[in-house]
Amino acid sequence: RKEIGRHVRPSVRKSCRRNWNVSFRRCHVSPVFLNEQGDRVYTLKKLDPMGQQTCSAHPARFSPDDKYSRHRITVKKRFKVLMTQQPRPVL
Repeated sequence: RKEIGRHVRPSVRKSCRRNWNVSFRRCHVSPVFLNEQGDRVYTLKKLDPMGQQTCSAHPARFSPDDKYSRHRITVKKRFKVLMTQQPRPVL
């Protein structure tokens, strides 16, 4: 314990607060699922009422330096799902 003026507080309080903050940030995601009407429902649970896994409400980070774009295009060419390999849409 440390005495500060008239107040006495445990010395571990600051480290507990710091550890709580780190663990809160690490596991703080906003899980979301779609209900029957197609609305986004935010929850703290890992599974939705239908038993399916919830998704993160936050999109993945975007990086202009895409290291894997070449591999992604190669795979899309292989499975014929590249936009240039699709038939033209009827307008």
